[in-house]
Amino acid sequence: MQRKWKIVLFISISLIVIVGGFLGIAKLLNYIKYNKPPEIESEADPPILEFIFENTSLISKLEGYGYLGSSFHNGIDFFINATAKIIVPYNMTVTEVVLVYLENADHWAVRTSYIINKDYYLIIGFESFARNETFGNIQLDSIIIELNQEITQSQLIGELLIHEPSAHIHFGLYKGVDDVCPYQYFSAEAKAIFDAIWLECHLGDNPCNITAITS
Repeated sequence: MQRKWKIVLFISISLIVIVGGFLGIAKLLNYIKYNKPPEIESEADPPILEFIFENTSLISKLEGYGYLGSSFHNGIDFFINATAKIIVPYNMTVTEVVLVYLENADHWAVRTSYIINKDYYLIIGFESFARNETFGNIQLDSIIIELNQEITQSQLIGELLIHEPSAHIHFGLYKGVDDVCPYQYFSAEAKAIFDAIWLECHLGDNPCNITAITS
């Protein structure tokens, strides 16, 4: 009888040890599941932007990104001497097409915005220098893309009109919340086109002037 109880006791202890082991492993796995270090998300590939003008001969002046004296310009401006067709520089999704009043410059403009990927987005501002909302809406009507539309490189966005001589495209590229110099993301062909025009008619020391001139 005593031997029988010893066997029962041995089996009971063994079961407790086995069950406890399984519970310990389960707790360990659960701890690992909820306490493992977060995975590091990789950056999206930077875009390679093509030139946005169908007819480059219509560009009369370029204004670079960065400092012009002590003021900072957060994009590249393309001034025109005649109505110009603007084309898509990269495959992307339209997130905004809106008429806005630029109080500092006292004119209406059409802001178009695009998501390129999870890290990069683009703003193309159609600044025809419309001094009233009626002319601003005429510029808005010249944009043929639509909100949430997926657009492809070389597709037509619309036309930049001229309501005053300072009409230009504002071209701004952003990585996250920070503006970056678009020129650095141009394709080799786009850079060659830009460089040739820059030599003829530019404002600023270089296309990406990130150093302030304080003297």
